[in-house]
Amino acid sequence: MANQKGCKFLGAPVSGGVVGAENGTLTFMVGGDESTLTAAEHLLDSMGSRWVYCGPAGSGLVAKICNNMILGMTMAAVAEAMNLGIKLGMEPKVLASVINTSTGRCWASEINNPVPGAIEKQIPSNNDYLVRITAPKRLKLLIQILCITFFSKFGL
Repeated sequence: MANQKGCKFLGAPVSGGVVGAENGTLTFMVGGDESTLTAAEHLLDSMGSRWVYCGPAGSGLVAKICNNMILGMTMAAVAEAMNLGIKLGMEPKVLASVINTSTGRCWASEINNPVPGAIEKQIPSNNDYLVRITAPKRLKLLIQILCITFFSKFGL
């Protein structure tokens, strides 16, 4: 539709959240025409530290949804593993230290561990779970994942 109106368009979802925006370290997942991206690189560079060309229009959103799907799964896995370890007598800091220097290490365990005090960072679990993403936004992301999964399965 943008092309029909003589406009150029890029879809560029981001990863990095509020902290990435504040620090200028966002990653952009860009979908659209490569020549438009070339013309807009300086804009992306001024807001983030990295951009990845994902393909035609819509590809950036596909990458974002896939990334969020993995994040959701790893957050759930870390929460369950930490809960199990704590219930079996492990100290949260010790368990997080083991996980974060072993094969279980991931962003969810090392950077945003869901257990209060497991890591020493300014994260929601260490701040009474004050979050920067609302429940409606999480629901929107889950609906996007379901829609893309449905449409890709049935070739729509």
